[in-house]
Amino acid sequence: MQVKIWVNDVPLINWTGVQTKDGVYNGEVPINQVILENGTFQLECKLVPRHGNKVLGQSKSPDIYTKGNVFDSEFNAKKNYNLS
Repeated sequence: MQVKIWVNDVPLINWTGVQTKDGVYNGEVPINQVILENGTFQLECKLVPRHGNKVLGQSKSPDIYTKGNVFDSEFNAKKNYNLS
């Protein structure tokens, strides 16, 4: 799947395009560089189908995050967290 992640509207990951056709993002997501102080921050994630697909989990190597769940063409999540 294609992945976009933001913290407080600052992009952390923008893994999109042809590289997602057969591959899987398998890396760390360091967020310390965008959380500069204690307080509330917003984490936002957007998942869309791999390049060339119209539905999540449609490829030969299934997206583990969609296993057991059914999403049509997109998954969006946004949540606030408080660090003190």
